[in-house]
Amino acid sequence: MKWMRIFFLLQIIVFFPTSGLWAESILVNTNILNVRHQPEGQKIGRVYRGEQFMVLEEQKGWGKIQFQYNQHGWVSLQYTTPLSQHSTIYLQSFCQKLNEEFDQLKWKSIRCRNEDWQANMRSVKGHPLIYTVVGKQSPATLLLCSVHSDENTPYQCFRLLQLLQQQPELLNHSVVIAPLVNPDGFFKRYKTRTNARKVDLNRNLPTKDWRSNALRSWNTHYSSNARRYPGNSANSEPENQFVVELIHRFNPDKVISIHAPMNFLDLDYLDPSKSDQTQRAVLKKAQALAVRVSKESSYKFLNYQTFVGSLGRYGKEWKIPIYTLELPSADYTKSESYFQTLKQSMFSAFNFIIDHRRTAHITPPKKGAVN
Repeated sequence: MKWMRIFFLLQIIVFFPTSGLWAESILVNTNILNVRHQPEGQKIGRVYRGEQFMVLEEQKGWGKIQFQYNQHGWVSLQYTTPLSQHSTIYLQSFCQKLNEEFDQLKWKSIRCRNEDWQANMRSVKGHPLIYTVVGKQSPATLLLCSVHSDENTPYQCFRLLQLLQQQPELLNHSVVIAPLVNPDGFFKRYKTRTNARKVDLNRNLPTKDWRSNALRSWNTHYSSNARRYPGNSANSEPENQFVVELIHRFNPDKVISIHAPMNFLDLDYLDPSKSDQTQRAVLKKAQALAVRVSKESSYKFLNYQTFVGSLGRYGKEWKIPIYTLELPSADYTKSESYFQTLKQSMFSAFNFIIDHRRTAHITPPKKGAVN
């Protein structure tokens, strides 16, 4: 019924106004595109060929984007291409392909259903980069799986969504789930750590030291190991543009990224000696949550190092606690047992508020928003 559809849309606006339902996405198709304070206004930044962004508002051939953390600007849509091919039909074929892969892995407990997911951006090979928002209360937790596709982590994200759908009362706050950050690597016959362009996504994020240190660190620290190649430029990979867009758009008070097979829990946040009183309070709460998750899941809590272009370092720079949970192995046959060990601690994390301030940046779409 028409009135029910209207009611549903109003619920989305009220409870989670930043939903991807309100955004189209664009691909920059010129080498350098200026970002302006307002349409035809003062230049405030640049974006580059191949980068993808969600359009928050459209005005006479100009689109408003978030191009840096908590910084918005306008670009001429004349030099961009809309990414509109991720229709329901496309998601149906993607989920069918994904379910066939799950069957090959004997992951019978999870299914991809196109109605569960949104996709505003695409991978190098054109696969939709899917995510969903569960729950209504801010602040949100961002949960990432399959950054490295030779790990058995997609199972955890799909299984957590399944449990949330069965028992929504388990969730007091919202969680944004991106279960397959690197679909191109996942669909290869022999799954790879890197994406289709052979870039390690966890060395390609736009950390402040990327330009000066990324390739040098790769050459010296890793002896040019192909599995850890950081790419030619920071944030060059669409899969990372997707992750950055989710962080910008949903402003999570924490990010949880599931990996394998190092068998520990890591927390990355500010150096307490360099943070103010408020940030130290956030750090104290973040550490308390890490201790709780460690006890509930039996994963040892370690203070592991960060790397140039990694999510941990990117989060520290933007003052977002980043939890990296390393499963004990990448054995696909153990995925369900890992889930059973992990699930209680994940709900503890989703329902734990670290930083109330992160709700301040969530604003509803304006009248001109593309939908």
